[in-house]
Amino acid sequence: MAVKKAKKKTAAKKRTLEENVAHLTNSVAVLTKSVAALTDSVVYMRERMLTREDVEEIVEEKLEEKLEEKFDEKLQPLKDSVQAVESKIGGIHNRIDYELDKRGMLETRVTKLEKAVFGPGTASSRRLVRK
Repeated sequence: MAVKKAKKKTAAKKRTLEENVAHLTNSVAVLTKSVAALTDSVVYMRERMLTREDVEEIVEEKLEEKLEEKFDEKLQPLKDSVQAVESKIGGIHNRIDYELDKRGMLETRVTKLEKAVFGPGTASSRRLVRK
């Protein structure tokens, strides 16, 4: 009876061993597929992953945009002041041009009157002789 029990235990162990081999073979196949999928995922992420240079470039662009915005905000009052001064200077130039035209017209009228009153050729010499 002891021999029969030993054979049953050996048969049970063999079956368990065969099941274990099948289970391990199945597990290895699943792990191989999982490793292949993980490798594909890593390759996919690595291809699309930003490099340090990419990140630095993006940060630099954003920082430059923000600095330009802040710089423009801070300079706007100064730009407005400069524009106001330029406008006043333009008004002064217009006034000077108007006064020069008016003076030229008056000189022309005075010259004509002097020629009419004192005769031709005396008007310009008369102006030089005045003190």
